[in-house]
Amino acid sequence: MRKLFEAQYKDAADQALWPSIWEELKAVRKAGYCVSYGDLDSDVVGFGAPVLIEDEVIGTISLVCSKERAKFLNDAAIGAVLMAKSHELGMVLAASEDGAHFHPS
Repeated sequence: MRKLFEAQYKDAADQALWPSIWEELKAVRKAGYCVSYGDLDSDVVGFGAPVLIEDEVIGTISLVCSKERAKFLNDAAIGAVLMAKSHELGMVLAASEDGAHFHPS
């Protein structure tokens, strides 16, 4: 993750953000999912859970909706469904012929 961060953010001021970003990543890992309120688009809420193969993140599974619609959703329930589906997807990929030979880089 650090290499990806450094490749994207080369400015010294941006590099100073790494410790706080690392703490956020660890919190997401511990919770199993995250919720983003307006980070990419001010009117959108995003829910996401990592897809893992052998404890390596290979992608994410996400749900995005308007802030208006999100008012009627239960964050924890959505997170639980996404975690279950991301686990299921990771298991299917790991068991597939391509997934069995998958080596994250």
